[in-house]
Amino acid sequence: MSRGGKVGRSSRTRAINARYTTNICTKRLERAARVRVIESDSTALLSRQSAHSFVREFDYTINPYGGCALACAYCYVPSILHGRAEALGGWGNYVEVRVNAPAVLRRQRHKLIGRSFFCASATDPWQPVERRYEITRRLLAILGEVPFRFGLFSTRSPLVCRDFDLLRILADRIEVGISVPTDREDIRRIFEPRNPPVRARLDAAAALRNAGIPVRLHVSPALPASANFPRIAGDVADWVWLDWPAHFRADWVALYRAHGLEEWLGRAKVEQEAARWRAVLGSERVRTGRPGFIGRGALTDDGGLSLLEQPRA
Repeated sequence: MSRGGKVGRSSRTRAINARYTTNICTKRLERAARVRVIESDSTALLSRQSAHSFVREFDYTINPYGGCALACAYCYVPSILHGRAEALGGWGNYVEVRVNAPAVLRRQRHKLIGRSFFCASATDPWQPVERRYEITRRLLAILGEVPFRFGLFSTRSPLVCRDFDLLRILADRIEVGISVPTDREDIRRIFEPRNPPVRARLDAAAALRNAGIPVRLHVSPALPASANFPRIAGDVADWVWLDWPAHFRADWVALYRAHGLEEWLGRAKVEQEAARWRAVLGSERVRTGRPGFIGRGALTDDGGLSLLEQPRA
C-alpha cells in the first residue's frame, strides 16, 4: 500500500499482531528481568548537544528514563555514565523513572520550538516499565503542541505501537528507528537475551510504516544475519542504518570473541555487510556510520536540521 492510503487486510492483520505482541513481550520481559525500579524526582530531560556528541546534529536529546532493563550486551551507555550504572547495581539491573519528566517538558517546551531532538540517547523510551508509567506517552502528547523542526525516536520495543495515535500527529516531522541488529534468533539470544524477539520488532516496524509513520531500521551494531535480512528489512522500513560498535568494554568484547565474532567489532566487516545490503535495496536506502545517522534530517546553513523526504521502496 502507499503511505497514508487505505490499510488493506494484510496491513490490518499486521497492526493487530503488533499490538498483541506488544502486550505479550512487555509482560514476559517484566517477569524475566528482575530490575530495580527507582522513581526519581530528577529534572534532567532536555540535554543540549555539544560539538563532540555522536548526535551533534540534533539540538537536544530527550531521555524519559535512566538505565535500561533491556540490557543489551554491546550497549555503549555504561561507558559514558562514569560509574553511575555500577553504583546502582549494574547496567540492566535498574531503571530510573523520571516521574517529573512531563512537567519538566511542559515548562521547557519553548526550547524545542524550531529545534531538533533525539529520543533517546541513553535509554529505551518504550522499555517494559513504560507500559506502567507512560512517561514517554505523556511526553508525546506535549510534543504534539510544540512546533519543533525534527525528532527521531529510537526503540527496540513493540510497545511503541501502543502510541500510534500520538505518533501519527507528529508523522510529518519525525522518524521512528527500530533497532534490529540481526534477524537470527540464535545471535539475538547471545547479545540481547532480554530483548523482544526479532519478529516482534519487524512487525512493529511494519505496523508503524503502514500507519503512515516514517520508519528506519537501526542495524546497529550489525551482527551476523541471514541472506534474506536486507529484503526482509526493506519490506518493513523506509531505509536502513548500519553501524559498528563503539566504546568497547572488556566484557562484551570477550563475548564477541567467545563466539568467534571478533571481526564484527570493526568497521571493515560492517562496511562489507553494508555493500551486501546496497546490492539489494540500493544505495539511497542504506547508510552507515555517524554521518548516516541523521536520516530525514539534513543540515541547514545555520547548522540546524531540516526535513528530507525519506527514501522509499
